[in-house]
Amino acid sequence: MAQQLEHTTITTHDPAFAVVIVPRQILNDTAIAERTRAYIEQQLFQRPTVLMARDDQGVPNEYYGRSDLAIPLSRIPLVNVSWERIAVGGPISHRVSVS
Repeated sequence: MAQQLEHTTITTHDPAFAVVIVPRQILNDTAIAERTRAYIEQQLFQRPTVLMARDDQGVPNEYYGRSDLAIPLSRIPLVNVSWERIAVGGPISHRVSVS
């Protein structure tokens, strides 16, 4: 079963980078967050990637990725950003699970 990921590309920063919304539990474990980021970056977007989690109200409140991208991202008003969905074959957490 495919999992849907929401993502956008920020092009107002050099380098342009992808932002992917992930469940908070992925960001709670650094090893899983890093494997998820690396997988998405290498297999899906071929560009730097920042993972983002949202709180219960949908407000972005946690980021994982390169600090030179994540810190500016925290200052960008994401309400004006257009988000797209992409289907990933199977749950992303199974693809990057840590044994």
